[in-house]
Amino acid sequence: MPVEKCREGDFQCGSGECIRPQQRCDDRRDCVDGSDEVNCMKCREGDFRCGSGECIRPQQQCDGRRDCADGSDELNCTKCLEGDFKCASGECIRPKQRCDGRRDCADGSDEIDCVDCREGDIRCGSGECIRPQQKCDGRRDCRDGSDEMNCVKCFDGDFHCQSGECIRPYQQCDGRRDCRDGSDEMNCDFEVVISPGSIARRPRRPFEFTCSAPEGQRPVVRIVRDKTDVQYNPAFSVSRPKENAIIVRAPHGLTEADDGIVFE
Repeated sequence: MPVEKCREGDFQCGSGECIRPQQRCDDRRDCVDGSDEVNCMKCREGDFRCGSGECIRPQQQCDGRRDCADGSDELNCTKCLEGDFKCASGECIRPKQRCDGRRDCADGSDEIDCVDCREGDIRCGSGECIRPQQKCDGRRDCRDGSDEMNCVKCFDGDFHCQSGECIRPYQQCDGRRDCRDGSDEMNCDFEVVISPGSIARRPRRPFEFTCSAPEGQRPVVRIVRDKTDVQYNPAFSVSRPKENAIIVRAPHGLTEADDGIVFE
């Protein structure tokens, strides 16, 4: 009887038929003669088993280098979008699906070698954690660069949600979920949000802040909404400890500012 011609990377059974490399040493008898379960090395969970029998780490599959003796780790490779995570079983998932406690890869390789991130941190496609302010800051902080992908350019002073959209600074930490992923309400132990060129305070909370200017300059604080000077607003207590500094206080909060207030 003629021997079947196998595709590159497939395993040729002793009895002649061909099976996929992932069927080799999977504890199931796929060859008629059972030769696919002979001389098997035990792989760690999530590892990729080569058609030639050895085990490699999931990140070695489809990385452009031949790590299996038979090259089966570089066969049938789906091209993932930049920043996506490549499962050892071949499919692609979004970086946020990596290490999220759910098995998104068929082989579960997305939940292996996971570091626990702090609340509010962003998980890179390559597995490590970064602070939210490192996302889309123009610097590659993730090994795979996934923190600089799919970046929306926000206006100066706006808050950049981890889910990609932009919100006004007064919407951060206002007790309402304005970002799709709720990242605007994470790490909200502070009463005042300071952004480049502006300060946003949490609604209905007493607060105080100081603005300083270089020597010889006299700072002025205005409410962005109507451009009014705070020193003419009876809701605020304003003092100047020196010419180039101003202290703004609202000892009883601003109960009418349900949506927050921004100063510049």
